[in-house]
Amino acid sequence: MSSHRVRRELSFFAMVLERLRLPTGRDGAVWLHRAATPALADFHRHRELESSLVVAGTARYLVDDRRYDLCPGTQVWLFPGEEHLLVDRSRDFELWIAVYRPTLVRRVATEPWSAGLRRRRSGGPASRTLRPGDARRSAGLYRRCRDLLDRPDLLHATLAVLMLEAWGLHVEPRGLIGIGHGEASKEGAAVHPAVRGVAEAVYRESEPRNLASLAAEAGLSPPHLSRLFRQQLGVPFARYRQRVQLERFLRSLKEDPADDLLALALAAGFGSYAQFHRVVRQEYGCSPRELKAGVAELKEDA
Repeated sequence: MSSHRVRRELSFFAMVLERLRLPTGRDGAVWLHRAATPALADFHRHRELESSLVVAGTARYLVDDRRYDLCPGTQVWLFPGEEHLLVDRSRDFELWIAVYRPTLVRRVATEPWSAGLRRRRSGGPASRTLRPGDARRSAGLYRRCRDLLDRPDLLHATLAVLMLEAWGLHVEPRGLIGIGHGEASKEGAAVHPAVRGVAEAVYRESEPRNLASLAAEAGLSPPHLSRLFRQQLGVPFARYRQRVQLERFLRSLKEDPADDLLALALAAGFGSYAQFHRVVRQEYGCSPRELKAGVAELKEDA
């Protein structure tokens, strides 16, 4: 894989690393997240309202203590303060993501039907699968906003339309431009507290712990926890932990690109360079040096 392609696939990674530090004077931002993007294992929350639309592939979202299954056409709303994690993506997964500043929400969501956008929590199911035609038209609005990121005067108006139209598709029989719902709102599946706790512990703790230690802390047997983790999050525990370690590596690399790859990999929790190389190939389809080149190019453009 060329460094140019790696750089392109790292676009979402840059946004998450910056913890949604949106440019001054912007009402929000829109980007396309692809399966090859790092930062998969990042539990995070932010003060911006967020909407997303799946355009290809499948994945699972862990939102607080519930899991949502994603497929093409699925629209998801994430409200300020809701902690979320995207897991178990297929290789062809693509997701449009839009974030809206609180100032935009307060300025635009003024009608009774849009009042739900001003909540601190969703207050109910926040996932719906749209009809194919509706999803294509909605994706066009996301794309239009993304293309206007360098035109804040036009971006603000288009973001407002996107936010209201996406919400209209969620709560109204027909959207603002006359397109209607697909499936009913989806209730997220409850996630066992032990699974949620282990997923967060792996991300939070810099020193890797084995499954037996985490299971003892959760009061479960290792086999039971392993089965439960894979069943509810759709990804084996070992692979999830490797993805967390990859994110640590990429964060360190972005902060100090001059550091030795082996030193960074060991500091991130990998046991050897061979293991690190194998995981990078498995997750991103490139070598560690190609991944480093992509991060370096991205940093130069920041």
